Amino acid sequence: MKGIHALFPLSDVVGNTRLFEKAMGHSTRKINGNETGSKKGKKFNIGNKENVVETGKITIDVCRKKCLNCGKSSIFNICHNCGTHTELQKICSRCKILYPTFENNCSKCNNPLKTSSEAKFNIKEHINQVIEDLNIQLPKKLKGIIGLTNEYKVPEPIEKGILRAKNDVLVYKTAEIRYDATDIPLTHIKPKEIGTSIEVLKSLGYEKDINGKPLKNNNQILELKVQDIIISDDCAEYFIKVANFLDDELELFYHMEPFYHVSIRENLIGHLAVGLAPHTSAGIIGRIIGFTPARSIYAHPYWHAAKRRNCDGDEDGVMLLLDPLLNFSRHYLPSKIGGRMDATLVIVTKLDPNEIDIEAHNIDTLYKYPLEFYKATERYCSPSEIENMMNLVKSHLGTSDQYENIGYNIPTDDINEGPITSAYKLYETMDDKISAQLHLAKIIKAVNAKNVVEKILTTHFNPDILGNLRKFSVQGFRCVKCNEKFRRPPISNSGKCPKCGNRVILTVNRGGIEKYIPRALDLCNDFNLDNYTKQRMELIKEFVESLTNNPKIKQHKLSDFF
Repeated sequence: MKGIHALFPLSDVVGNTRLFEKAMGHSTRKINGNETGSKKGKKFNIGNKENVVETGKITIDVCRKKCLNCGKSSIFNICHNCGTHTELQKICSRCKILYPTFENNCSKCNNPLKTSSEAKFNIKEHINQVIEDLNIQLPKKLKGIIGLTNEYKVPEPIEKGILRAKNDVLVYKTAEIRYDATDIPLTHIKPKEIGTSIEVLKSLGYEKDINGKPLKNNNQILELKVQDIIISDDCAEYFIKVANFLDDELELFYHMEPFYHVSIRENLIGHLAVGLAPHTSAGIIGRIIGFTPARSIYAHPYWHAAKRRNCDGDEDGVMLLLDPLLNFSRHYLPSKIGGRMDATLVIVTKLDPNEIDIEAHNIDTLYKYPLEFYKATERYCSPSEIENMMNLVKSHLGTSDQYENIGYNIPTDDINEGPITSAYKLYETMDDKISAQLHLAKIIKAVNAKNVVEKILTTHFNPDILGNLRKFSVQGFRCVKCNEKFRRPPISNSGKCPKCGNRVILTVNRGGIEKYIPRALDLCNDFNLDNYTKQRMELIKEFVESLTNNPKIKQHKLSDFF
């Protein structure tokens, strides 16, 4: 999905470029009704056989929709004939008859109905009409996808992809635009830290500081409201583009009034966003109130916990609210297992502290710890013994204090004084990241570097290597050009792709399996790990070599066996 603007299938004629421009320039030569590839655009005769070259037409596997007003078939939501909304249909591949989606078999031939079928689509003609209707130029490097993965093969309107490319934003598989950012929990702010004026903060409900005094200067400390968020400067710049896309979409595609009117980042203040964690299907609404140079998203621990996150260091997606409301559809979701994950199937409007992850209930609300707490630490007592004296959040649930009066005990001059980018993103290679991690482990007295290495091997390297090794043994194959997938290399055509004649290669390569092995063995020796760990890594190395680099195995051709 990298670099994609529209969830519209362009077929394998575009290859890995996925460019609309390439699909529009594609030519098909018809000889007695059969299609072959061609580069010329003309019509000519050879004897009694007619040869026609059609430019700008592609064959795509796509849904069928029917206009219940005039009966015309279409692949889009709106009938091109009468402008009425169309309804999704099933199709009989033999009789080409359309049926409502609740039908399963053709009434004429009793053939099982399909949810999609191949259709010849004049993409050049359609796009030319679209850009004429939108009254804009076709953006350069406009990208779609090779094929759709949802059940009915429902495509997204091309107009939306053109408008995304115009505003330099990209689409996710759910037809939304997302920005990923690292989570950082925050309970208190100063106006100077988030770059928002006192007047604007007052209009957002921040009238008094934590001491109950009226808000008058940039250094007063305010308690962050549980659904307010502070986004990064980089995120703000991207959201300006997203807002402009959404306004273009409203105005040029839906023929409605623009909503955002954003030209500078301050115009984003007060607008609503949606936070969503990976592998979940429920987003939570947040309100943008400020900005930070840190490449992260500051928000209340409640808000992060509402995304089913344990608050610190995870990376989640954030969207402007109007985007999922306008563009998300369950019809776009992949039909494979897990296709409904990472999708805004539900958007929570009001955060209820009783329903969030219980880890957030264990936050203490004190501004100052009692002496008994420090004495208890010397005894290494169980946390449950001192729970009552810590005034935890869970003791506030169901009361007027469940949303506010959460204290802090370690002040800071400015939340932006620390690193603004995670060190994990600064290092490019895994070797560099591990070296930096182990450097810290060596110089921090509270950390046992040997234990850190053991955890790296047992929880990261070993599962990764063995998982890739399994994938290697059951992998499929693909064409380097059209990306056609195969369970095994094609026997015919000398092992080349039967679709386009290009080379067929492995989908899992040897380098991806063994990339961690040399470093893992070095770590075993450098930190003098136990014999069990060393021998396990050596065995894993032997497993990989025996499967991927056995000198006794010679690749044979089929003809060698005749």
